[in-house]
Amino acid sequence: DWTPDSRISCSSDRLVETLRGLHAALNGTARRSGKPTAQIKRVAALAERIKAARYCTFVFTPSSLAERCESVAAALGALVDTLNQNSRAAILSLGGDDGAQSAASTCTWLTGYPLRVMLGRTVTYEPRAHATSHLLNNEAIDTLVWIDAFGRHPSPPRAAPREATIVLGCTMPRDVRHTALFIPIGTPGVDHRARLVRTDSVVTLALPQQRDSGLHSAAGILSRVRDRLE
Repeated sequence: DWTPDSRISCSSDRLVETLRGLHAALNGTARRSGKPTAQIKRVAALAERIKAARYCTFVFTPSSLAERCESVAAALGALVDTLNQNSRAAILSLGGDDGAQSAASTCTWLTGYPLRVMLGRTVTYEPRAHATSHLLNNEAIDTLVWIDAFGRHPSPPRAAPREATIVLGCTMPRDVRHTALFIPIGTPGVDHRARLVRTDSVVTLALPQQRDSGLHSAAGILSRVRDRLE
Protein backbone atom coordinates (compact mmCIF):
# COMPACT_ATOMS: atom_id res chain seq x y z
CA ASP A 1 0.00 0.00 0.00
CA TRP A 2 1.00 3.59 -0.54
CA THR A 3 2.51 5.13 2.61
CA PRO A 4 3.90 8.58 3.46
CA ASP A 5 7.37 6.99 3.36
CA SER A 6 7.08 6.38 -0.39
CA ARG A 7 8.63 9.47 -1.94
CA ILE A 8 9.72 10.68 -5.33
CA SER A 9 12.57 13.15 -4.98
CA CYS A 10 12.11 16.16 -7.20
CA SER A 11 13.65 19.63 -7.19
CA SER A 12 11.20 22.52 -7.14
CA ASP A 13 12.18 23.68 -10.62
CA ARG A 14 11.30 20.25 -12.06
CA LEU A 15 8.05 19.75 -10.15
CA VAL A 16 5.80 20.77 -13.05
CA GLU A 17 7.74 18.51 -15.41
CA THR A 18 7.33 15.58 -13.01
CA LEU A 19 3.59 16.22 -12.63
CA ARG A 20 3.20 16.34 -16.39
CA GLY A 21 5.11 13.06 -16.62
CA LEU A 22 2.69 11.57 -14.09
CA HIS A 23 -0.22 12.85 -16.17
CA ALA A 24 1.25 11.25 -19.28
CA ALA A 25 1.69 7.97 -17.42
CA LEU A 26 -1.96 8.06 -16.34
CA ASN A 27 -3.07 8.77 -19.90
CA GLY A 28 -0.81 6.14 -21.35
CA THR A 29 0.90 8.76 -23.51
CA ALA A 30 4.31 8.70 -21.83
CA ARG A 31 7.17 8.64 -24.30
CA ARG A 32 9.01 5.33 -24.41
CA SER A 33 12.44 5.91 -25.91
CA GLY A 34 15.43 3.98 -24.66
CA LYS A 35 15.80 2.42 -21.24
CA PRO A 36 13.56 4.06 -18.61
CA THR A 37 15.38 5.79 -15.75
CA ALA A 38 14.75 5.01 -12.09
CA GLN A 39 12.76 8.27 -11.80
CA ILE A 40 10.52 7.33 -14.74
CA LYS A 41 9.91 3.92 -13.16
CA ARG A 42 8.93 5.53 -9.86
CA VAL A 43 6.52 7.92 -11.60
CA ALA A 44 4.99 5.00 -13.55
CA ALA A 45 4.59 3.00 -10.33
CA LEU A 46 2.90 5.98 -8.68
CA ALA A 47 0.55 6.31 -11.65
CA GLU A 48 -0.52 2.68 -11.23
CA ARG A 49 -1.20 3.19 -7.52
CA ILE A 50 -3.25 6.29 -8.28
CA LYS A 51 -5.28 4.39 -10.88
CA ALA A 52 -6.04 1.73 -8.29
CA ALA A 53 -7.21 4.27 -5.69
CA ARG A 54 -10.92 4.95 -5.26
CA TYR A 55 -10.44 8.55 -4.16
CA CYS A 56 -7.14 10.33 -4.75
CA THR A 57 -6.34 13.70 -3.16
CA PHE A 58 -3.42 15.91 -4.19
CA VAL A 59 -2.29 18.10 -1.29
CA PHE A 60 0.01 21.06 -1.83
CA THR A 61 1.02 24.34 -0.19
CA PRO A 62 0.79 27.31 -2.59
CA SER A 63 2.90 29.61 -0.40
CA SER A 64 5.93 27.32 -0.73
CA LEU A 65 5.83 27.32 -4.54
CA ALA A 66 6.24 31.07 -5.14
CA GLU A 67 6.17 31.86 -8.87
CA ARG A 68 5.58 28.20 -9.80
CA CYS A 69 2.27 28.04 -7.96
CA GLU A 70 0.08 28.73 -11.01
CA SER A 71 1.87 26.13 -13.17
CA VAL A 72 1.74 23.51 -10.43
CA ALA A 73 -1.97 24.17 -9.84
CA ALA A 74 -2.64 23.81 -13.58
CA ALA A 75 -0.73 20.51 -13.72
CA LEU A 76 -2.64 19.19 -10.70
CA GLY A 77 -5.92 20.30 -12.27
CA ALA A 78 -5.12 18.32 -15.41
CA LEU A 79 -4.43 15.25 -13.27
CA VAL A 80 -7.71 15.59 -11.39
CA ASP A 81 -9.69 16.14 -14.62
CA THR A 82 -8.26 12.94 -16.06
CA LEU A 83 -8.88 10.88 -12.93
CA ASN A 84 -12.45 12.12 -12.50
CA GLN A 85 -13.41 10.61 -15.85
CA ASN A 86 -13.41 7.12 -14.32
CA SER A 87 -12.99 7.57 -10.55
CA ARG A 88 -12.84 10.38 -8.01
CA ALA A 89 -10.03 12.83 -7.30
CA ALA A 90 -9.61 16.25 -5.70
CA ILE A 91 -7.08 18.95 -4.90
CA LEU A 92 -6.54 20.26 -1.37
CA SER A 93 -4.43 23.40 -1.02
CA LEU A 94 -3.11 24.18 2.44
CA GLY A 95 -3.05 27.88 3.19
CA GLY A 96 -2.25 28.07 6.88
CA ASP A 97 -2.34 31.60 8.30
CA ASP A 98 -0.59 30.98 11.66
CA GLY A 99 -3.82 31.36 13.62
CA ALA A 100 -4.74 34.73 12.09
CA GLN A 101 -8.29 33.63 11.32
CA SER A 102 -8.70 32.36 14.88
CA ALA A 103 -7.42 35.67 16.26
CA ALA A 104 -9.72 37.68 13.98
CA SER A 105 -12.78 35.59 14.85
CA THR A 106 -12.03 35.76 18.59
CA CYS A 107 -11.57 39.53 18.45
CA THR A 108 -14.90 39.96 16.64
CA TRP A 109 -16.63 37.61 19.06
CA LEU A 110 -15.39 39.51 22.13
CA THR A 111 -15.54 43.10 20.87
CA GLY A 112 -17.75 43.18 17.81
CA TYR A 113 -14.85 44.49 15.73
CA PRO A 114 -12.10 42.93 13.59
CA LEU A 115 -8.46 43.01 14.66
CA ARG A 116 -6.61 46.27 15.38
CA VAL A 117 -8.73 47.46 18.27
CA MET A 118 -7.66 49.37 21.35
CA LEU A 119 -8.95 47.95 24.60
CA GLY A 120 -9.22 50.71 27.18
CA ARG A 121 -12.16 52.31 28.92
CA THR A 122 -13.88 51.88 25.58
CA VAL A 123 -13.19 49.72 22.54
CA THR A 124 -12.01 51.66 19.51
CA TYR A 125 -11.40 50.23 16.07
CA GLU A 126 -8.82 52.02 13.93
CA PRO A 127 -7.24 49.61 11.40
CA ARG A 128 -4.52 52.05 10.30
CA ALA A 129 -3.71 53.72 13.59
CA HIS A 130 -3.56 50.39 15.46
CA ALA A 131 -1.47 48.51 12.90
CA THR A 132 1.68 47.07 14.50
CA SER A 133 4.00 48.67 11.94
CA HIS A 134 2.35 52.08 12.40
CA LEU A 135 2.60 51.93 16.20
CA LEU A 136 6.26 50.88 16.10
CA ASN A 137 7.36 53.36 13.44
CA ASN A 138 5.72 56.23 15.31
CA GLU A 139 7.07 55.08 18.69
CA ALA A 140 3.53 54.97 20.02
CA ILE A 141 4.30 51.97 22.24
CA ASP A 142 7.18 51.31 24.62
CA THR A 143 6.67 47.55 25.08
CA LEU A 144 5.99 44.78 22.57
CA VAL A 145 4.75 41.27 23.34
CA TRP A 146 5.42 39.16 20.23
CA ILE A 147 3.63 35.78 20.05
CA ASP A 148 4.66 33.10 17.58
CA ALA A 149 3.20 29.71 18.43
CA PHE A 150 3.75 28.21 14.97
CA GLY A 151 7.45 28.90 14.40
CA ARG A 152 7.07 30.87 11.16
CA HIS A 153 7.77 34.37 12.52
CA PRO A 154 10.10 33.88 15.49
CA SER A 155 11.71 37.33 15.28
CA PRO A 156 9.83 40.56 16.02
CA PRO A 157 10.04 43.54 13.63
CA ARG A 158 13.30 45.49 13.55
CA ALA A 159 11.47 48.59 14.76
CA ALA A 160 10.54 46.89 18.04
CA PRO A 161 12.05 48.42 21.20
CA ARG A 162 15.06 46.24 22.04
CA GLU A 163 14.96 46.73 25.80
CA ALA A 164 11.21 46.06 26.04
CA THR A 165 10.41 43.26 23.57
CA ILE A 166 9.06 40.04 25.03
CA VAL A 167 8.81 37.03 22.73
CA LEU A 168 6.55 34.06 23.44
CA GLY A 169 7.47 31.50 20.83
CA CYS A 170 8.00 27.85 20.02
CA THR A 171 11.41 28.65 18.50
CA MET A 172 14.17 31.00 19.59
CA PRO A 173 14.30 34.34 17.74
CA ARG A 174 17.02 34.46 15.11
CA ASP A 175 18.52 37.63 16.58
CA VAL A 176 18.29 37.54 20.37
CA ARG A 177 19.84 41.02 20.55
CA HIS A 178 16.42 42.44 19.69
CA THR A 179 14.70 40.51 22.49
CA ALA A 180 14.69 41.42 26.18
CA LEU A 181 12.94 38.21 27.25
CA PHE A 182 12.12 34.92 25.53
CA ILE A 183 9.53 32.54 26.96
CA PRO A 184 9.11 29.15 25.22
CA ILE A 185 5.55 28.09 24.47
CA GLY A 186 3.92 25.11 22.78
CA THR A 187 2.18 24.88 19.43
CA PRO A 188 -1.65 24.63 19.47
CA GLY A 189 -2.85 21.17 18.55
CA VAL A 190 0.64 19.74 19.01
CA ASP A 191 1.90 20.50 22.53
CA HIS A 192 -1.50 21.25 24.03
CA ARG A 193 -5.18 21.05 23.19
CA ALA A 194 -6.58 23.93 21.19
CA ARG A 195 -9.41 25.23 19.08
CA LEU A 196 -8.55 26.93 15.82
CA VAL A 197 -10.86 28.49 13.27
CA ARG A 198 -10.29 26.96 9.85
CA THR A 199 -8.86 29.36 7.27
CA ASP A 200 -12.19 29.47 5.39
CA SER A 201 -13.74 30.71 8.69
CA VAL A 202 -16.52 28.10 8.42
CA VAL A 203 -15.54 25.57 11.08
CA THR A 204 -13.86 25.71 14.49
CA LEU A 205 -11.63 22.66 14.87
CA ALA A 206 -10.99 20.98 18.22
CA LEU A 207 -7.36 19.84 18.13
CA PRO A 208 -6.09 17.23 20.61
CA GLN A 209 -2.62 17.26 22.16
CA GLN A 210 -0.14 15.22 20.13
CA ARG A 211 2.84 15.08 22.51
CA ASP A 212 3.83 15.89 26.06
CA SER A 213 6.61 18.46 25.73
CA GLY A 214 5.92 20.22 29.00
CA LEU A 215 5.49 23.53 27.17
CA HIS A 216 2.65 25.80 28.23
CA SER A 217 0.25 27.51 25.85
CA ALA A 218 0.49 31.22 25.12
CA ALA A 219 -2.86 31.67 26.89
CA GLY A 220 -1.54 29.89 29.98
CA ILE A 221 1.56 32.09 30.16
CA LEU A 222 -0.39 35.30 29.63
CA SER A 223 -2.93 34.28 32.26
CA ARG A 224 -0.15 33.85 34.82
CA VAL A 225 1.28 37.26 33.90
CA ARG A 226 -2.17 38.80 34.36
CA ASP A 227 -2.54 37.17 37.78
CA ARG A 228 0.83 38.62 38.84
CA LEU A 229 -0.18 42.10 37.66
CA GLU A 230 -3.44 41.91 39.56
